[in-house]
Amino acid sequence: MKTRLFLTLTAAALSVVATTGSAGAAQLCSLTPVGTWSGTVTRPGATDHIQLSFGTSGHACLITTSGSGTATSTGTWTRSGSQQFNYKIKESMTDENGTATGWIQINQDAVQQGTDFSSSGTSRIYDLNGNLQGSVTSHVTATRTSSSALPCAT
Repeated sequence: MKTRLFLTLTAAALSVVATTGSAGAAQLCSLTPVGTWSGTVTRPGATDHIQLSFGTSGHACLITTSGSGTATSTGTWTRSGSQQFNYKIKESMTDENGTATGWIQINQDAVQQGTDFSSSGTSRIYDLNGNLQGSVTSHVTATRTSSSALPCAT
């Protein structure tokens, strides 16, 4: 009986693979945030373009561009529901000369719908001594640009 059930399940699985082909693989990929995303972050008084990447290892990275160049910040992500995930990233803050002034601890809850996600959360701002300076609520909208994660998220 177990052999027959196994063979039936195997045949069904092969049938699904044969009928879905690469579209099935693309659908499986869209069920996870793993990959690279381009989007915007909006907070009171500002909107900035960002790039995010999520690896299969649970690592995450944020790439931002400002007047002083491009910065990469790292953190982690975890699944929190069937189409939901949370990501936490520690972003360094610098002044216009590139001197470190503190960091921002980003904490976002995201809802993914296929190749798009939106997230919101509170970011806490710290000085170099680790003293909390304030917090801000921000919102992110992003679209997947690649199913591969960047090296900073692997």
